[in-house]
Amino acid sequence: GDVAMGAAGGAYPSIPTYEVALSKQSPPRHRSVVLRFVDDYLFITTDEDRARRFMEVMREGFPDCGILLNPVKFSHSGFCVDGVEGEEGIRWCGLSISRTGEVMSDYSRLTDKWSVSLSVNPGKKLKSSLHWSLKWRVEKAVLFDTVANGGEVVRVNVYQTFLSCAARCAALVSRMSGPHLPKLVHEAIGGAIEYVQVKLERHEEATGRLAPPGVRVPRVPGVHVRFLGLKAFWRLMRRRLQHGAIVTLLERDLGHPQFRGLESKLADIIGEKNSSVFDRL
Repeated sequence: GDVAMGAAGGAYPSIPTYEVALSKQSPPRHRSVVLRFVDDYLFITTDEDRARRFMEVMREGFPDCGILLNPVKFSHSGFCVDGVEGEEGIRWCGLSISRTGEVMSDYSRLTDKWSVSLSVNPGKKLKSSLHWSLKWRVEKAVLFDTVANGGEVVRVNVYQTFLSCAARCAALVSRMSGPHLPKLVHEAIGGAIEYVQVKLERHEEATGRLAPPGVRVPRVPGVHVRFLGLKAFWRLMRRRLQHGAIVTLLERDLGHPQFRGLESKLADIIGEKNSSVFDRL
């Protein structure tokens, strides 16, 4: 069901006493949790009164300790405060968390300012760059938790992970040239897709070990991961004329019989609403 959430940034990180007390005071019929990353706090609860109290305390700060909240970094969801409706979800530490608990990446600050130089050994540099652009995203296991998020949201997270990598790839490849470029880029894309598929399988295995007895852990088929990866790279590479040969190779891959029917089956995943933020790059 829906939850109430409050997020606060710029607060001093050492106020654990309040965190514990707030959680323990929640009535038995409600559940609450406080998350903290350095000085960014997130409070999630099924008790609206607790959410309001959290906002009041964080707004007041702890003046005696010299602790004040940065009002610019404060947000709430699931209830109204001073006549201001809450947001649909909360953006917190690079994540976008919905009122029903699904977690996605927050791409609102996505940039196309890439700093990697490909002047020396560009083929190796390209593979390394794609690997590291993926690594810090796929390490966020919560994005790929099919129990917490459900299969559809996890598929969107997989697709957007590939889109962010594809945007970087398209920008970097535009600086490269040579007769072997299409093959080199195609191999790098294949390696990136395989890397995500392996990491996703490991996340699913870990989720299965941690899940309560009797809880079924849905899995995203490997063929879906490969299709979403190819589709993401195809989508962003086709916008540049100089990538024509690479696009042809990707279209050949997408035409493989294993992907038959996935274009329509995953239409909602690969639709405009999940990719429009990357089209401006």
